[in-house]
Amino acid sequence: MNGEIQVCGSTDSERLNLISQEYDKERYHFTLENTPLFKESPVLKFDIDVWSYNEPFMLIRHVTRNVGEEQIEDLKIYNIMDFDIGGPISYKDDMGLYNTDTGVIMVYDLSSLTVAMTGIPQPNGWDLDKPTSFKLEADRDLRGTTKLGPQDIATGLQWDLGNLDPCDSKKLEIVLVAAKCPNEVNSLIERAKNMFDKKMQ
Repeated sequence: MNGEIQVCGSTDSERLNLISQEYDKERYHFTLENTPLFKESPVLKFDIDVWSYNEPFMLIRHVTRNVGEEQIEDLKIYNIMDFDIGGPISYKDDMGLYNTDTGVIMVYDLSSLTVAMTGIPQPNGWDLDKPTSFKLEADRDLRGTTKLGPQDIATGLQWDLGNLDPCDSKKLEIVLVAAKCPNEVNSLIERAKNMFDKKMQ
């Protein structure tokens, strides 16, 4: 945001503070606040809902709200995943693909087990890379690799949410699916997208 990359570790409670968490009817809800470096009070609030129950997919609704007093410019949100298909013994045979038409990024291995991710709206950026090489420090935009492998692969999607005025919010919905083969991915993703309104009320 504002031309800078904000990086918070999972234990960095000063910059990323867990305000609340609750579980209700198969859905987890988390509220977090972000206080950037050199700021004394939070500027962003994240409301995150996660649903997964007896289905081969996970639904994530991510609402970002400006709780500061100034406009936030050029806000970008990333979802970076290292799926580790098949565990440590099979990292080296992972293949990764990004479909520029559908906005779906997927990783599969020789067993044909496939995991995929996309979002609503469709991502503005994407990348496939080695987990140890996946960095955002030098450039705020993902590099746009559409095919990679066989090797250990991490995946990333990027959404350019633009400017966010005080008290305004923007919503992002993310779908993660697991399929027995790549051909099942598109139908699973469509079924998952259609369940957002039902499961995230």
